[in-house]
Amino acid sequence: MSRCSQCGELTIPKIEDSTAPDPVADISSTAHHSRLLSTNEPPPEGPVLAYIHDVVSKTSLRLATVDKNITDLRAHLKQLEDERSLLSDSLQKNISITSPLRRMPPEVLAEVFFWTLPEEYKEPAKIDQSPWVLGHICSRWRTIALSIPFLWSKFYIARATDEPNLYPPLPMIETQIQRTRTLNIHFFGSETGCSASQVEIFELLSKHSGRWEELSIQLTSALVPRLSALQGRLHSLRKLWVQWDVEDSAEGVDSLECFQSAPSLVDAGFVGEARFIPVLLPLHQLTVYRVDGPWKDHQEALRAATNLIEARIGLMYQREPWPPSNDAVIDMLHLRRLSVSHFNILRALRAPALVGICINHVTSPTDGMTRELDAFFIRSPCTPQQLCFTGSIEASIAAEVLNKYPCISTCVFVFDEATQFASTAFAAVTSMFARADTTPRLNQICIGSYEPFMIDYSGLLEMFEARRNADQPLRKATVLMSGWAPDPAIIARLHALKRAGLDLSFGAEGPNHLNSWIYAAPNFGVL
Repeated sequence: MSRCSQCGELTIPKIEDSTAPDPVADISSTAHHSRLLSTNEPPPEGPVLAYIHDVVSKTSLRLATVDKNITDLRAHLKQLEDERSLLSDSLQKNISITSPLRRMPPEVLAEVFFWTLPEEYKEPAKIDQSPWVLGHICSRWRTIALSIPFLWSKFYIARATDEPNLYPPLPMIETQIQRTRTLNIHFFGSETGCSASQVEIFELLSKHSGRWEELSIQLTSALVPRLSALQGRLHSLRKLWVQWDVEDSAEGVDSLECFQSAPSLVDAGFVGEARFIPVLLPLHQLTVYRVDGPWKDHQEALRAATNLIEARIGLMYQREPWPPSNDAVIDMLHLRRLSVSHFNILRALRAPALVGICINHVTSPTDGMTRELDAFFIRSPCTPQQLCFTGSIEASIAAEVLNKYPCISTCVFVFDEATQFASTAFAAVTSMFARADTTPRLNQICIGSYEPFMIDYSGLLEMFEARRNADQPLRKATVLMSGWAPDPAIIARLHALKRAGLDLSFGAEGPNHLNSWIYAAPNFGVL
């Protein structure tokens, strides 16, 4: 084997076939040899045996030559592979020098970094997750990541397990605390998890409770006394959500009072597991209220919370007939967004500044809903722009409501049950919107589900296409369905609608996007 003197390529000499029969060999020896190859007879002494020895000698010589050539080729291939690896590495490094990313301003990178943060953790924080991984790319990224305290402000403790090593390690939490000025705590406590680890982490975070700005917590029996001990120390807390893991978590607890003295709290909500446990709040300073409880507790709270801009009112624990006919109407003069678990709640409220209203957990029959809405809008001379229903509403009722209030420009439907009725309701709603005479001023439609169910994608597309061709065309549509899985033909038609000018979003997004439509608390369950 040798290299060409001009091009340097490897040349392999031609190897003669050393096993070919010798033309001068005795023809009878050749024939005898061929027969012996297919039998177990011993070779006879004389010319035949000499012929076979000659074949063995020549074949061995050729085999050695072929082996040497293979070895040389493998060595050359390894040399070429090493050279290719070096060239590829050099190419990538030189290309990276010209990358626009190197010239990207720090403030733009900071925005990119923000969008890499996970919406919620399914497992403990790891170094290969954002924001930790950002510090392992290059020194510039690390410097920028460390200079943005907000990137490090969210703490997710959400692991229901009895294995303590699956919780975030304390040194990691301590390092993250050092890198941020404010702390947004999302602590999903679990009675079945390792209580000692949960308490240890919570106590570490509690040492910095004066820097807490957000707290979403699922309480356990072990966490309740630690939380109560924070009274008077929550100086920066602005946003609060409290719920309980199981009924036993609240055994012996009549109320939570530690938040009543939080001077910055403006957004608060809570829900129990099996019974109502009041969380005392500074109601006069609240702008957002999300509570599930008996009406008498709502009534007292809403009268005191005179600055509310958004309210979500649930009656999960209502045991007696409601509301009494002699209840005085509660004025909510600044309220702009209202969500109620039953339309009867509307008869007790007046909200002249309202722009968005959500009726939750709608089920058939819906007798009286349009009557209550009529009375509410007469009592509250507002101009609602967004109307939302969750559950499985009859399309005819929805059409009646929407057509009565032509000022509504955005309609939201969230289906929260994986039932055949939900599939039927979904199909009926899309069919309703496809009619040109339905809500002629409607220009935005949002449809979503928390649970997967069978979807008529063709009907959905036909509705979008029909509304695009209406006198008042649809401008924006959002479809967030759990289990979203249309076929490629449907996807292609959706992209065609986007190219035609429809602001269209679709996919299987997390529940937080749906919660924002219906004024529910993010990260935790809806009321």
